[in-house]
Amino acid sequence: MREDDPVVNRLVGLGLTVYEARAYWGLVRRERSTGTELARVTGLPRQRVYDVLERLVERGFAAAHPGRTMLYAAADPHIVQARTVWEFHTKPVTKGSTPVPVLNASYDIALDDYNRAKVGRPLPVSFKVHGPGGEDARTRIAAAHLGYSTDGGKTWSDLRVLGGEEGRSFALLPASALTAGHAVSLHLTARDKDGNSVDQTLIDAVPVA
Repeated sequence: MREDDPVVNRLVGLGLTVYEARAYWGLVRRERSTGTELARVTGLPRQRVYDVLERLVERGFAAAHPGRTMLYAAADPHIVQARTVWEFHTKPVTKGSTPVPVLNASYDIALDDYNRAKVGRPLPVSFKVHGPGGEDARTRIAAAHLGYSTDGGKTWSDLRVLGGEEGRSFALLPASALTAGHAVSLHLTARDKDGNSVDQTLIDAVPVA
């Protein structure tokens, strides 16, 4: 496998090392593989391939299957499904242009280097609602609610939302929601004093290691 393979280059652009990218691309093209087999088909040094595979497993790109011989397979990439509904009110414009009063939200969640939450630990979640062009909307927000789901959005539980500095709001995901191998979904609703609102659902937003 060449280092200038376009797929390998794209994977490196996503944050993998060259060796990790070559190993992952090799796994994608095989159902399961031993480290020795993967080294042969990818050209990776045999003395390095198992370290590379362990890092891919740690980062969620590969899965290890113990047995008489350890086998490795590519893991499905983690995908967050997002759905956002906006409601806003505008007046007729007689001169120039006026920004559409759409509300958007940004999140800050304390995840590890691989964007995963730790098992069994309460997880702080903060968010901020923005107006048009990133305008700080904190002085105009009338209400904000955050919920979570551990079953892919089938059922939801409310979180207690507290106000904080610089217009950010805070909530705490309970430790009981953070189960290894699963993911937590989030549902945010916010409304400003003019009646504009945002309703955002993020399915499997927080993977748990």
